[in-house]
This record gives sequence, C-alpha cells and structure tokens, in this order.
Amino acid sequence: MRLRALARLVRAVPAVASWGEMAAAGGMGLVTVVLAAWSQGSVVLRVRLAGAAVAASTAWLLDDSATATLAASPTTVLARRAVRVAVGFAFALGWWGAAAAAATAVAGGVPVAAAAEVVVLTALAVAGSVAGQRWSGDGRGASAGALVVLVWFLLSFVPDVGAVPLPPQPLRPGATGPLLAVAGAALVAAVALSRDPAARRLLPVRSRH
Repeated sequence: MRLRALARLVRAVPAVASWGEMAAAGGMGLVTVVLAAWSQGSVVLRVRLAGAAVAASTAWLLDDSATATLAASPTTVLARRAVRVAVGFAFALGWWGAAAAAATAVAGGVPVAAAAEVVVLTALAVAGSVAGQRWSGDGRGASAGALVVLVWFLLSFVPDVGAVPLPPQPLRPGATGPLLAVAGAALVAAVALSRDPAARRLLPVRSRH
C-alpha cells in the first residue's frame, strides 16, 4: 500500500468508524481517576477499571458495516483493519499516559507495569471483535470483543486455584512478559482471521482427472 493511500485511510477513520464509545469511555475514565480518593490503592484500581473500559470500547472502532460493499475494493480487509487497530492502540496508550499523569497528581502515580494490562486488553478486544465479525457476517463484532475483555479482566481478580490457568495479575512481578505474549498471540489471531475471503489459498487445489 502506498503512503498516500495509507494517509487517506487514517484520515477517514473518524468519518467511517464508530469512535463515540471510545471517546466517552476515555473521558469518563479520566474523570473517575481525577475524582479518586487520596489513596494510591483506590487510584490504581480506578485506573485499571477505566483502562479496561477504554480497551473494551476500542472494539467498536473495528465495526465495519460496509464490509460487503468494500469486498471488491483493492484495499484489503487486513489493511483497513490494521489502520483502525493502530488508531485504537494509539488512543488506549495515549489515554493511559494521561490517566497515569492524573494519578500521579492525585496519589503518587500507578505502576508502569499496569500499562501492559491495557495493551493486552486492547489486543483481546481486537481479536474478539474480528472473530465476531467473522461469524456475524454483517461487519459487526464489537460486543464479542468487549465481552472477551470483560471476562479476562474479571478473571484476573480470581485467586489462583491449583493448576487452573487464569490471567496473570498485572501488578505482580514478572507479569508483564506473559501479558505481552498474550497480546501478541491475540494480534496474530486477528491477522489470521482478517484474511480476505477471496484470497488465493496457500496450497493450490489440484484438479481431478
């Protein structure tokens, strides 16, 4: 894709994507952090809760009701989604930076490791939304992405139970690596699910004689 075409896609995101949910979650999240009690524990929890809401809201950015219309477009599904994903990650990480600054002013800040949770939740929102679109057929999968984020976030509060696999608590030492690994796996899954339906198969189908 040429740089000029990529720039046009980026400029078109506010006009064609549903960003109102993301903006509302970001704004209310910052207000929640600023109004937090003067207790670092309370502020950290509020930053985590608001961050989860912002990450979940990025799923709506990927909704694309024009999927069927653009099926024959020279711009691939993967390219269109990649631009929206980049915008979603930029917003989520920018929001986390602003929330961390607000938390610093209120109660001394939050651990930088908590940023990994926002990254993995945003990646899960992307993967869930793309999977939802894959099976919905109407270009809408935001609800599935938000649900994946909600389940992951809630499970991170469940105490360890034997060998039951649970999301790592992001504030524990050593949790950043596993969280980023999950984020990477989620994005790889999203890429695999974004393959154009009409794309050529990797292995050619042999004709029967």
